[in-house]
Amino acid sequence: RQLMKRYSLAELPSRLFADTAMRYSTVSSPPDFSRWKAIQETEISARFDETSRALAASMERLRALAGGDSKAAKDIAAALTGIPDIPEQDDLSALASFIGRCDKLASVSIKGAVTKPDLVETKEILADLKGTVYPEFLSTANYLLNRPFVDETFSLLSEFQERFNLQKRTEGVLTFPDVSRLALDALIDDPSLRLAYKESTSAIMIDEFQDDNAMQRDLL
Repeated sequence: RQLMKRYSLAELPSRLFADTAMRYSTVSSPPDFSRWKAIQETEISARFDETSRALAASMERLRALAGGDSKAAKDIAAALTGIPDIPEQDDLSALASFIGRCDKLASVSIKGAVTKPDLVETKEILADLKGTVYPEFLSTANYLLNRPFVDETFSLLSEFQERFNLQKRTEGVLTFPDVSRLALDALIDDPSLRLAYKESTSAIMIDEFQDDNAMQRDLL
């Protein structure tokens, strides 16, 4: 049900599972999905801290500017009321509640032209908060809130990959990425083979090198 919020039933098997396996999963060096997930979580954790600091700074500046009598100042002050400190990333219930309160702040806007310096600054901060700061925070927070589904997706991909590569071995079938990866692994693992090609080749001319993918680059 969670995956079908993003994919239709018709496209889910091909786009998520088959395409991933065909592009990245090779019989000789299959991707370690648990390692990929660990890398992703490390990056998300760092990004959450970074975006939290940016959001906190924006809200603190808005609090300092929200003391005026204008309608915008009053709207901002009301939206800021009750917003707690940004919770820790492992406190998911507090994080969900925090997002619900921040959505109200992100909906505040100052319409029309303004000339007073405090309103000009307030309008700029609001625009930055709604256009960049809050969406970036929200994207990392949503990952954390949906981590159980991410974990299960990686688990499903690992299981699918195992079955996919077993079937290829059983039937003696190789994909194009399999062939490239096997050649690359042979050169990496066998120094004598690598030396033989090195000694027999004086130059390689590559047309349209910018169109090579990473595996082709490494093979060359």
